[in-house]
Amino acid sequence: MIALSSKSRAVFVVPALAGIAVISPKAIRVCIFLVFAMLVNSLVAQEIVLRDLSRITNVSVTSATDESLTLSDGKQLSWDEVLQVRVDPVWQKPVDERIAKFGLPLYRLKHRLRQQNHDGAFEIARDWYDNDQNQFAGANANFLVCRSIMLGRIARGENGKAIEAMIRAMELQDQCSAKLLDSIPGIRFEENELKTQLCKQLLPVWGTTEEARAQLSKLDDQFDLKGLVQKWPGLAVYLSSMAVHSSQRERMTEWNSAMGKVSRFRPWQRVLNKDLSRAPLSTLIDGTEGPLRVTTMYWWAIAEDQQAAKAERVLTLLKIVANYKDQFPILARESLARAVELTEDPDEKAALTGR
Repeated sequence: MIALSSKSRAVFVVPALAGIAVISPKAIRVCIFLVFAMLVNSLVAQEIVLRDLSRITNVSVTSATDESLTLSDGKQLSWDEVLQVRVDPVWQKPVDERIAKFGLPLYRLKHRLRQQNHDGAFEIARDWYDNDQNQFAGANANFLVCRSIMLGRIARGENGKAIEAMIRAMELQDQCSAKLLDSIPGIRFEENELKTQLCKQLLPVWGTTEEARAQLSKLDDQFDLKGLVQKWPGLAVYLSSMAVHSSQRERMTEWNSAMGKVSRFRPWQRVLNKDLSRAPLSTLIDGTEGPLRVTTMYWWAIAEDQQAAKAERVLTLLKIVANYKDQFPILARESLARAVELTEDPDEKAALTGR
């Protein structure tokens, strides 16, 4: 036995080791505290609270990217699904940051799209779309942003500006999950829209000549239009009508063959190849129906250098308002505005505007 002197009472001597290890009481307290802290931390429950207030427990975080949160059971959660979390301290800060940055905007965006509130969805999506196309990570979120911009532009009567967002959304849809596309009614492009037909939500009618020319130039800069038209022949109708409306009819030669290859687009091709300012409306709309008929009436009425009398053009626009306001409400609204512009008599103008 080794006796402890009065001067050495502050140390413990452990002779069981090969040497004599001397551990101070302070070091022992620190060790005990660290072990205790580790035990407490391991016992803290990890919990994910979803926005529907359901809870996920007995799992841990394995990955947190800008696109999603991945759990140890293999489940992946979009940030808009997550309300709050209590997880391992290593993950707590990056997870909280992504909930704040991506979760709430994306949740609001989906909510407005489900309500068919395209104007509200547009206001949320515009910051992400205009500032940085890739600020949201992943195809799902970016598809929703582009689709919201497209639908919002259409609701505002800004069809020319909707084309860019439409193309981007169409390119992204194949990369989106079926779960997302099924969760929001009307958000998915239908198969016939992607393959051949025009998008049913977007009629090929444009703003001023200057606006159409500017938008066509922008599309030229951003996309391989020739390649896209081969993939989506319906795009040829949009581009051709935009060229005609912007007094660049010669550009139609780039897209004419694409329209001619698809039988359902040949009637559109026939109308667009006519001189809309001189051809009688009755000839143009003979045998047409639906979108082609109403669009042709609008094109004819607003054609630059139109030879027909203003009264006849105004009457055509008012027929669109009267007969198609339920089926094509945005075009009906635009037609009324153009009719007011063409009307010269103050009393008639006041009658049209309700003033």
